[in-house]
Amino acid sequence: MNLPIPLSAEKVLIMTEENPKENTKDVHIRIPANLAERVKAFTSENNYTVEGVVIEALDIFLREQKIAD
Repeated sequence: MNLPIPLSAEKVLIMTEENPKENTKDVHIRIPANLAERVKAFTSENNYTVEGVVIEALDIFLREQKIAD
């Protein structure tokens, strides 16, 4: 499995805000511009939302980590 390349602390910013009505948290992250462009292109070409792609990618990644442990 290819693990993500760690980003330096200066390049990663994560802020969260809880939304109890929806049982969700808003997460704001700073990602490399080229990755953002790849996600934007993928979502446009495949009729997905950025949120949906990120949720699915995180879920798959974390499930695979649990199996690998």
